[in-house]
Amino acid sequence: MSDPEFRKSSITVGFPYWHSSLFIGSLLGLSVVTFPEDLDRLATVETFTRRIFPELLSLPGLAIIRLGVAAVCWSVMAYMLLYDDWTIETTYRPHSRLQNTTLRIAGLKTLCPFTSWAWIMLGSTYSLTGYVALMAHAGRGDEIEPWVLRSALVLWELSAPFALLVSAVVRYAIWPVVIATGRKHGLGSFRNQMQHNVNTLYALSEMAMLGGLPLEFAHISLPMFVGCIYILFTWFNCYSYTDEKFGPQYLYWFMDPTLGERTSLIALLALVSTLVLSFVTFYCIEAIVKLTGKNPLMHLLCVVLVSSAVIRTK
Repeated sequence: MSDPEFRKSSITVGFPYWHSSLFIGSLLGLSVVTFPEDLDRLATVETFTRRIFPELLSLPGLAIIRLGVAAVCWSVMAYMLLYDDWTIETTYRPHSRLQNTTLRIAGLKTLCPFTSWAWIMLGSTYSLTGYVALMAHAGRGDEIEPWVLRSALVLWELSAPFALLVSAVVRYAIWPVVIATGRKHGLGSFRNQMQHNVNTLYALSEMAMLGGLPLEFAHISLPMFVGCIYILFTWFNCYSYTDEKFGPQYLYWFMDPTLGERTSLIALLALVSTLVLSFVTFYCIEAIVKLTGKNPLMHLLCVVLVSSAVIRTK
């Protein structure tokens, strides 16, 4: 069915075209087949205890900073789950068959946005890397299970690029739209500032000022894998946001499966490509930082410049 043939009406099935399902299934299979096999080469205690400037930062200091960041991340998550809530006015395209409505996001639903997924990954990264640094300082590095080291590396290679992506999307895509509508918004709230701006500061600081954790270009299938998983989650979760009488609902208009075969396919391709591009971008930023040598001021300047390019507070 082509785009012009759609009409505005309630639908009961929110699952995508078979073309889209096949596409995402194929990408998911490809990402699994190409999943990194050299994790143990990089996922070592030495990787997570290395400091870019050991003369300025001790191993206990590294552990304390990482665990402190993790505590902040989990505190924000706890606050969001227990006390925070917000509403989203859906803005489906004119030819969509989905019904526009107001979605109330509270409790467990606050875990559904991609921003929350990226924040959880960031908190998990700092939790595991902080734990490794602390164990190593205590002389118990050999007791750390290999799965902890592998998980820490994978989570870092996902959370750092995703943090940058979230900040960039919020600054260049969400802020302009919200301001143009003139409607009241909560983008300046504490929780949003943490998840949209501080997240990037955390990721860049780890890369340029703390441990300099590696990002392997050969691991580029990781963001593609997570992207496919998130798309599948979104499809299967489309009835959890509001009353069933409103039919399936999506947090992001481009996930709408009724846009038409070609449009839906292009939207999914763009989404996965954007996640992969964020990985490539962060990899390039890390390479540029390394070219500046071991000068703390140059590293700090890189953090400031990149942050100022993607962060917006008001």
